[in-house]
Amino acid sequence: LVTKITLQLPITELDDTLVSELSALMKNNSGHSLLYFNIIGEAYNMNVQLFSRPSKIQVNKHLIDNLKNNLNIDFKIN
Repeated sequence: LVTKITLQLPITELDDTLVSELSALMKNNSGHSLLYFNIIGEAYNMNVQLFSRPSKIQVNKHLIDNLKNNLNIDFKIN
């Protein structure tokens, strides 16, 4: 059972398109796993971890494939 997934995103790659795609992906995979974001600022080697209170997701093959292949996003499970 997956309790948590953390998406790792460089701040330089965050834009409106990526946010919209992630939002749609999360809405289509709603479930019970907690969703975290680790935003990486490369310039000063800083990380900020954010928690998505309203969104809980279902971690499944469809979600993993989209994160890896379509969006090219690194992630950690549990």
